[in-house]
Amino acid sequence: MTLMLARIQRWLTAAGEWVVLLPLWRKLIRRPGRRVAAVMATGLVWLVIAVAVARLAGGDDANDSASQAAVTDSATPTRTARPTRTRIASPSQDAEGTATPEPATTPALTPAASAVPAPDGTTPVGAAPPAPAAPLIIVSSSLYTDSDSTLHVAGEVRNTTTDYMDYVEITGTFFDASGQVVASEYTFTHVDLVAPGASAGFDLGLSNGAGLGVSRYELAVQGEVSADQPAAGLVIQGESANVDGGGDYHVVGTVVNQSAAVAEFVKVIGTFYGADGTVVRSDLAYTELEVVPPGGSDTFDLNLPDGGSAGITRYSLVVEGFPI
Repeated sequence: MTLMLARIQRWLTAAGEWVVLLPLWRKLIRRPGRRVAAVMATGLVWLVIAVAVARLAGGDDANDSASQAAVTDSATPTRTARPTRTRIASPSQDAEGTATPEPATTPALTPAASAVPAPDGTTPVGAAPPAPAAPLIIVSSSLYTDSDSTLHVAGEVRNTTTDYMDYVEITGTFFDASGQVVASEYTFTHVDLVAPGASAGFDLGLSNGAGLGVSRYELAVQGEVSADQPAAGLVIQGESANVDGGGDYHVVGTVVNQSAAVAEFVKVIGTFYGADGTVVRSDLAYTELEVVPPGGSDTFDLNLPDGGSAGITRYSLVVEGFPI
């Protein structure tokens, strides 16, 4: 019995539990009248001993494993593997060979190029080059009807090139209120050769156009570059404008040939404007003489029938002839 108590005390001491249970055990077995309690206490002690032994064994195993792991770690330190660069295929594959789609990428927005002022402030860098100007443009035009019910389009063409333009043709297309084409006609400028940068008047007449119900029109212009040039040295002097008793508008004056060459087919072209600058009339008049010699002169009378009621506020004149 004494040997058993010593073993139990040693086990309990080893397990760390004897401080609490041993005094209780000793108190129970020293009282002979409490055998049943002693037996129960003995069973309880054995149960505690079993638990203590199990804990002790488990703790020892864990401590042994921890000690072995500690020894292993200290004896052979592990080295973290260096990450390697891997070329990514498209699409990539996992270890089992299953295609794995790559993450979707959002395309970056590229800002649109904007025109940047050049250092000299003249030509924008990166700007699209301007579209070339049309060689011939319609400056302005207007409709009117004469006493014979002829519908007219009076207007002005400008030559935007650096060349003389010949055979400058204006085509007019006329529409009614429903947008249907009711007529088409063409004419040429009154000036035969339109000088570079200069303007030339025209008058497109549509016979019986007043009865066609024209509500709008469209104009197109074309011409040819010419190597010809008109006679030089022709000037207009002493012109004046008046309206006669019949309501016709007249511009009269004198053409002088200041060159050393004889000029023929000499004519004066007049372009007439309203208050808003729109062309309201255009016409021409030849000199009385067929040719104007060097240093010679001749008169002209440019007559606009019913021009007095056209609202003319100003006019421009051009003289043209050709050397012989």
